[in-house]
Amino acid sequence: MPRTKPTLKLGVYGSFDINPEQAVTSFFESKQQDELYFKKPLWDVPREGLQHEAIENEREFLEMSSQQEIFKRKAAIQKKINERRIEDMHHTQEKLREKFIDTNSFLKECSNKLERTDGEIAKELAKQKIYKEEIEVFEKDKKKLAAFELKFKEVVKDFEIYVDVFSEVIENSDYESFDDLTMNIDSLLSTQIEISEREQQLVKGIEHVRQTMIDSTAKAAQRIIELNDELAELESHYNQARTETLKWENTLATAKDFIAENEKQTITLVDSIQHLYHLLTTRNDEKVKLKKFDVGGQLDYIRDEIEILEDIIKRAHHKMEKEGQSMLGEGSNRFQNNVDKGSDLSD
Repeated sequence: MPRTKPTLKLGVYGSFDINPEQAVTSFFESKQQDELYFKKPLWDVPREGLQHEAIENEREFLEMSSQQEIFKRKAAIQKKINERRIEDMHHTQEKLREKFIDTNSFLKECSNKLERTDGEIAKELAKQKIYKEEIEVFEKDKKKLAAFELKFKEVVKDFEIYVDVFSEVIENSDYESFDDLTMNIDSLLSTQIEISEREQQLVKGIEHVRQTMIDSTAKAAQRIIELNDELAELESHYNQARTETLKWENTLATAKDFIAENEKQTITLVDSIQHLYHLLTTRNDEKVKLKKFDVGGQLDYIRDEIEILEDIIKRAHHKMEKEGQSMLGEGSNRFQNNVDKGSDLSD
């Protein structure tokens, strides 16, 4: 903090008596000069020693203590100020909260009122639109009625001349009044209407019969087309079946020829077997006991005879081998060949 009463005199050094502010300025100026400089006073020369450090530390401690006390007082004052500010802030917060709640409630109420108002406005606009449409319809009806009134007046004017005619008719006829005449006319008109309705019914009946005939004709034509399609399909199946039949007929003809050829061979073979059977029975002086078509029995008989002949030949060979002679000659070879053929047939 600035001094309110600064020291004006430092003492007399030589013949000079200088104020502190002027002395400091003169001191720094004298450092830059070679002449006219002040000699440093003894108290301005730093001294060394522990007592000086202790004094300096004590001075700093006192300064720090004084500053600490000052800061404590300031902190206490600031604490009170802050507490008061916090209380004011809480109070302000409560007020703002209440105002916010009131404002929010007011806004919600305004929003609800706005929604209700919009709904009522929409309803009123819809009603207004309906009323406008009805008014337009009424205006159109009014114009139509006005035009009809004009036309009706013209028609009345046109038919006024017939009033006298009807009066003369009533006077010269059996009708007592105009109402009787109109009733008779109404009956005639109703009869005409009934006749026209009956005519329309007859026309409708004729049209229905005509439509029925057209439908029946269309159905018959459709059925004929379907039958033609079925006939074409049957013809195609018939042609396929005929082709297949011709194919099988050719196959059967080939089979018949093959069967006939085999039958010829079979008959020839049966005749050969029967002939051999007759030869063997004749050689053995036996009667023919088996019939022609008993081929199995004949073959059994031929096989038995061939086995007997083979046994005889074997014995003859065995005997001739013992005697050192041979029975193989032209006749015996021919006989043996015939026997071999007979054995093949029996097999």
